[in-house]
Amino acid sequence: EGCLDMVRAMAAEQEENGADILDINLGMNGIDEKEQMIAAVYEVTSAVDCPLCIDSSHVDVIEAALRIYPGRALINSISMEKDKMEKLLPVAKKYGAMFILLPLSDAGLPQSAEEKHGIIRAVLAEAEKNGLEREDVIADGLGATVGAALECFETFAYCREELGLPTVCGLSNISFGLPERSYINTAFLTMAIANGLTMAIANPSQDLLMNAALASDLLLNREGSDIRYIGRMNLLRGRDG
Repeated sequence: EGCLDMVRAMAAEQEENGADILDINLGMNGIDEKEQMIAAVYEVTSAVDCPLCIDSSHVDVIEAALRIYPGRALINSISMEKDKMEKLLPVAKKYGAMFILLPLSDAGLPQSAEEKHGIIRAVLAEAEKNGLEREDVIADGLGATVGAALECFETFAYCREELGLPTVCGLSNISFGLPERSYINTAFLTMAIANGLTMAIANPSQDLLMNAALASDLLLNREGSDIRYIGRMNLLRGRDG
């Protein structure tokens, strides 16, 4: 219907619950995705202070959003799919955007950790040819179902130790089809953080996930983790009375 009240309310709620970045995805049938993306960017940036991640399968939609975004956005995502990589890397450079590096190629999903790491290296090399820096790139661990967990941990560690890249992963796929998914997602998150994961695509209203992430940072002695953990616990106590 073109009404963005829910978008605005969700953005404010997620920021209040501790989100650091908000992913904006307007991809669905029956709408003008570019028009709605532009409207959503205007709406969300007027409602919250969180930086935005522009998430679309279409290059023109991403570029339209970057053109109006009043800050340094994150693109979700750029893969080794030839058409997308050749078009989006120059767009990222033009608008000063960071991007999530998705380790996919025109051949589809990588069949091994070695293939996944090779794709990451190849896209990283192309990004640097386009004038982007490593600090502009966040590698996606490409989490799939539960059987892929160990391979994801290997990728997080590889990116941290060999490439010096931050990493990101969506949590929901890892528990697909299993009962009581929140426990699996939380356990995966804490183990992933220990292996080098630096960002997670997650629902910040899930206290179990958020608390486990902050506790993991605290145990790993990450800078500022003590203040963040204590602040979070004080917030929860105030919220629960």
